[in-house]
Amino acid sequence: PQPLLVRLELFDGDKIADIGFIGMARNESTHQPEPYVNQLPESLADRPVIVLDPMLATGGSLSWAADRIKDHGAADITALCVVAAPAGVDRMERDHPDVRLVAAGLDEGLTPSFFIRPGLGDMGDRLFGTL
Repeated sequence: PQPLLVRLELFDGDKIADIGFIGMARNESTHQPEPYVNQLPESLADRPVIVLDPMLATGGSLSWAADRIKDHGAADITALCVVAAPAGVDRMERDHPDVRLVAAGLDEGLTPSFFIRPGLGDMGDRLFGTL
């Protein structure tokens, strides 16, 4: 399929921002990320990339996404999260120490099912109204 890319004009059209999309779901049996969409701009070289990941739990999904973004030439990557767990922060520091990580909050940890504690609940359920 053709990538769905959106161009945002910033600063009165002086600068252009492309938007890519990587969609992932967690396999509830293995707890591993399973990508279902990977639509990134062809080249991300020589430009900053901002990754929006609402909840950083184990770090598996964000690490996978950072690998793909780097495959497209990105070297200046910032990940923005609403909430993070220490395990996800540790994973990103280990796998991608060059990726800046910004989170609004750091929660206690993970449950045995790898959900953030106390967390926000399942973000996919909240986003798509399947609660």
